[in-house]
Amino acid sequence: MRIRHLPAIIACFLGFVSSTPAADRTAVPASESECLAHNGHWGGLGLRPSGVCVLTTNDAGKKCTDASQCEGVCVAPAGAKRGARVVGTCSSERPVAGALTLVVKGRVTIIIAE
Repeated sequence: MRIRHLPAIIACFLGFVSSTPAADRTAVPASESECLAHNGHWGGLGLRPSGVCVLTTNDAGKKCTDASQCEGVCVAPAGAKRGARVVGTCSSERPVAGALTLVVKGRVTIIIAE
């Protein structure tokens, strides 16, 4: 993975950046009450045992070649090899955590987001 993509990818996972059009952009709520008002799930994610709002995306499963086309991230198909050109699908939730195989600018990238 090229390091130049790392800051944008990390920001996307943390919910600080949304790649959706401005009219559809919703920041990830920082409080439990805001989270629940947006039909989110308040709890743990990755290494954070609590205090994270997980939102369901409206474009889950849509074909994509980059997170800029999704509310969340663009997930590579199962078994895709690092660096391969692929078409992925938009994630069902945001933010996301764990060992992820993503599509960035049409190519498979593997990262760990915690």
